Amino acid sequence: MDEDGFVYITGRKKDIIITSGGKNIAPVNLEMDLTTLPLAEHAIVCGEGRPYLTALITLDAAAVAKFAAGQGMGEDDPRLMNAIRQELQSGIDAVNRRHARAANIRRFAVLAQPPSIENGDLTPTMKVKRAAVLRRCEPVIDALYREGSDAI
Repeated sequence: MDEDGFVYITGRKKDIIITSGGKNIAPVNLEMDLTTLPLAEHAIVCGEGRPYLTALITLDAAAVAKFAAGQGMGEDDPRLMNAIRQELQSGIDAVNRRHARAANIRRFAVLAQPPSIENGDLTPTMKVKRAAVLRRCEPVIDALYREGSDAI
């Protein structure tokens, strides 16, 4: 609201991603599917103005410990992150099969720091503040779209 009492809308009323190809995609459906993956705690789908969708994923610590034990690895095993990435990719491939091609996740990054109220990424009711996460993780997102870049 400005000093004259005029109200300005600065965000989207609806949470829709419009890709560079003009496809309108509701990220919430994809994010709900991604958070059903056993290792994922949070998922944020990105792709506004980009040629394809990517995802930022945070891990569930208890699920990671259980997965590591099931793989015969300790949580400090250097091979664990590669195994986690392979497991997540398998899950993402399954999610992609349930959605239209334009809504497929092509790359993803595992975030070291999960969203929290303290870092401004979650509301008091524990909902993800998409704009805040996208701002904080902009370098990671940009890396996902670089030519020839591997997923992080």
